[in-house]
Amino acid sequence: MLTSGMLDMSRKERIAVDTLLEKLGEPKAGISRRDPGETGPIVVKVEGKRWEIGPGGETAEATDG
Repeated sequence: MLTSGMLDMSRKERIAVDTLLEKLGEPKAGISRRDPGETGPIVVKVEGKRWEIGPGGETAEATDG
């Protein structure tokens, strides 16, 4: 549930975010765009881990570095 702001997402992106959070046990998460102000991937951060969700709803765990 988004509580501190709004993020414009497509239906496929919303479904992918909901599916990921449900799979992770519905934790509190940070959700943003990788590039603020752009339409690039959605970034979901949970407990030090990060996932990117593409425009078609594809989800991949991201690694830094």
